[in-house]
Amino acid sequence: MEKHLKLLMQHYPVGGAPSQHIPEQDGTHQLTLTIDTDTFDLWNLAALDQGLIMREWAIHSLTHIVKDHPPETSGNRQQSDQPAKA
Repeated sequence: MEKHLKLLMQHYPVGGAPSQHIPEQDGTHQLTLTIDTDTFDLWNLAALDQGLIMREWAIHSLTHIVKDHPPETSGNRQQSDQPAKA
């Protein structure tokens, strides 16, 4: 609890704006999304349909997207001007 309080105090200094840098916590990162109500409701229904809360559904969905479509920086995709190797 004390560790988390110190991190919050670093991020939200007294009398000032939040710092631009949020320190990494135990190898995890936080992602904040802003979406309209209709999209929120749609995502929430999709999560519930799979028996998940939205946070679990989002992590699951994003992880599977990356596995199915690896980023170009991983070297797994070919440039469009090069012919595909057989």
